[in-house]
Amino acid sequence: DPDVVLIMLGSNDARSRNWKGIDVFAHDYGVMVDHYLALGSTPHVLVLTPPAAFEVWGRKKLNYTIIGEALGEIASSVREFAGERELPLVDITSATTTRADVFPDGVHPDVAGARLIASTAYEHLQPLLSA
Repeated sequence: DPDVVLIMLGSNDARSRNWKGIDVFAHDYGVMVDHYLALGSTPHVLVLTPPAAFEVWGRKKLNYTIIGEALGEIASSVREFAGERELPLVDITSATTTRADVFPDGVHPDVAGARLIASTAYEHLQPLLSA
């Protein structure tokens, strides 16, 4: 019976072995969000775009077989979804897009990166908690 739910998906979905296309992602994402919206506790649901991913170590591709174009499509889809459903959007992609320094392997945040993601989410969460 949560009061608040934050949903941040997409990085693993954008891996080449997992990527089934934006339509499949958007459908599954909608099903998950609808599940939480239908709970009896009527939680506040915030949707978060995935963090940016970066090329590192002089490589010309992203680590963990992440498809950059797919990650971009996912972020756009989540933004669109938030607008259509009138849900609070936390744009983690935009918050991290210039912060390769806090993603040592290009994908996973270090402590500073986790703090950046958490503080960005908190900015949107705090008004809900103080209401």
